[in-house]
Amino acid sequence: MINWYQELTDLYETVNPDRVDTVNELLREFAGYEESLWLALTKKYGVPDLRPAVKPPDEAGNLGTARQRVIRMYAHYAPAKLADVDSTVALMREDGPGRVFKLLVQKYGEEPPVKPTTYHERVLVLYATYGALDRVNALPALLASYEGMEDVLIRRLTSELGPEPHTLEAGDPRDPRERCRRIFALYNPEGLKRIEALLTRYKGNELQLFATLQRQYGREPSELDLAQAKER
Repeated sequence: MINWYQELTDLYETVNPDRVDTVNELLREFAGYEESLWLALTKKYGVPDLRPAVKPPDEAGNLGTARQRVIRMYAHYAPAKLADVDSTVALMREDGPGRVFKLLVQKYGEEPPVKPTTYHERVLVLYATYGALDRVNALPALLASYEGMEDVLIRRLTSELGPEPHTLEAGDPRDPRERCRRIFALYNPEGLKRIEALLTRYKGNELQLFATLQRQYGREPSELDLAQAKER
């Protein structure tokens, strides 16, 4: 399970710090091509043998990055402050995250759960994470139009913008077998019978497996993509 946001951030902090601020944009642009993106970047910067960290599911409760923690705090307590996330993170570089979070807790209250508890907060976190705060003013009307169908809204937004950050912080939740199933179900149903052989062949090198499949077939599909394909 790979936290692509953290891995790309760490990579850029090492090889090209000026590009750190582009990680969210890259993940949005290359959604479904993460393995291919990683291999291309490590080759570009001369670290082709570098492997992203794979964390077991039992580490899923770990707190995520300081930036995402700030986004969660503001989304929960003070949505108008979401525009100040970058300046808050910059302050952490000077004073340290521990001191800044202590001040935030004193001002607002305890840190909210890693997974937002309301649809309003979930959308706010998505907007703040993927640079779409210009949509915030229209959020009440959007939620009203999806009343009773909020899960559909979340699926559409994650398909457009990228995964919900709490799933990334828990590590990549996609099981390799399920990922293969979705790819072949959409692009090549005959390939479904090859899944077990592929997983055996690429055991321990799933990064290369999915980069290969992405190059061969295209963007890795979500369950929403499969559902929409069936409707056509």
